[in-house]
Amino acid sequence: MNETLPLILSALAGVLLGAIFFGGLWWTVRRGAVSPRPAWWFLGSALLRMSIALAGFYLVADSRWQRLLACLIGFILARLLVTRLTRPPANTTGLTTASKRASSLFHPPANHAKNNMMIQINTDHTIHGSDQLTAEIEATVHSSLSRHQDRLSRVEVHLSDENAGKGGGNDIRCVMEARPAGLQPVAVTHHAGELTDAVAGAAQKLKAAVDHTFGKLRPHQT
Repeated sequence: MNETLPLILSALAGVLLGAIFFGGLWWTVRRGAVSPRPAWWFLGSALLRMSIALAGFYLVADSRWQRLLACLIGFILARLLVTRLTRPPANTTGLTTASKRASSLFHPPANHAKNNMMIQINTDHTIHGSDQLTAEIEATVHSSLSRHQDRLSRVEVHLSDENAGKGGGNDIRCVMEARPAGLQPVAVTHHAGELTDAVAGAAQKLKAAVDHTFGKLRPHQT
């Protein structure tokens, strides 16, 4: 009876450690997927999460295998809980690229039509990134480059406010770079007063540039 409470507390500690470990992994995938240096995110996260988990197990066990086992059970339960909480909804149309990558880590996707094109979005400190903004940019890029998306490995979008949010003329700068498989990158730049206009303008320019790039290959392919 005296050991029951410590076992319960050990299991709860395992749940907490599992939530930190697997929840941190979910957060890392979301951040790393849109970071220009994802390797640093994953390496730092792995070292931090492993350190916390190992230290937690060591302190909770206190040289008693029963407490260690209870903690491990709680850790596994936390894994199942995080998996359930991060499960994508039945309609995943609105998921951003980062969310899709993070979801696929816990829930491997079924076999769908192959789509190689990845979209990476970067903003400076003056532009607030959000899931809604990401979804809108992705929709614009996919709409503009739909006919070529199977031939593009990645599209990078860089947004910045050249006037540091003070207002003015066409101070929103959007740089888009497409990377055709086996060819040199194609980059364009567009300035506008509004964020959506800058993205739309850059997408149209990129579409024209990519059309031109692939158009030049046709005489050599026939």
